Amino acid sequence: MQTVLIASTNRFFYESLHRLLRREKTLRVLEIPVSSSSIAEDVCRLNPQIAVLTREPGDADLGMAQILHAAAPNLKILMVGMKDDLATFFRAVRAGAVGYLLAEVPGQEIVKAIHQLNRGMVVCPPHLEWALFQSLSAGPLPGSFGPESRLSKLTNRERELASLLCQGLTNKEIAARLNVSLPTVKTHIHNLLQKTDSESRTDLMRTIEFLPETKSLQPTA
Repeated sequence: MQTVLIASTNRFFYESLHRLLRREKTLRVLEIPVSSSSIAEDVCRLNPQIAVLTREPGDADLGMAQILHAAAPNLKILMVGMKDDLATFFRAVRAGAVGYLLAEVPGQEIVKAIHQLNRGMVVCPPHLEWALFQSLSAGPLPGSFGPESRLSKLTNRERELASLLCQGLTNKEIAARLNVSLPTVKTHIHNLLQKTDSESRTDLMRTIEFLPETKSLQPTA
């Protein structure tokens, strides 16, 4: 019998999928609180074969997938309810996912995907699978495997502004430091978000920490 962990804070999703999986004689749902601080240790101890994850609000880096993959590299991670875009798909692959299902997918498709993963298959929409193979054959994945290559696209002014962000300055303080208008600062930050494939200011801050000129900086009080 294969053991499945449903790692989602969406109670409706959890209960609906749990009901479906209980009908499958070859599957057993593992009961672990997703909010538990010891979930990595629990996964190592209980050794589920598959983890079904949903993307949590504000979780641009798919942190739970990264935690579980680091704790149990052989765990097959199925991401459900995901966005239909290459950047998010590639982030999921980098986080350890071997299954990727889009939003509004029927419950029976999730169950089918779990069985496919059990048989050693990978699961994702055909157009994303094709894009992945095309990208691998051409070199690094779009959006890059690491922050360094994303940061290579920044201009000198954007790098300067990124350094100030790392120091914890507000938009108003950055405008005063660079002697530019507040709208100009907001435009630069918008461009930074786009160029680094970041979905929020917090996500951007994590990325720009890899810039050589920001690594030695500490946030100001």
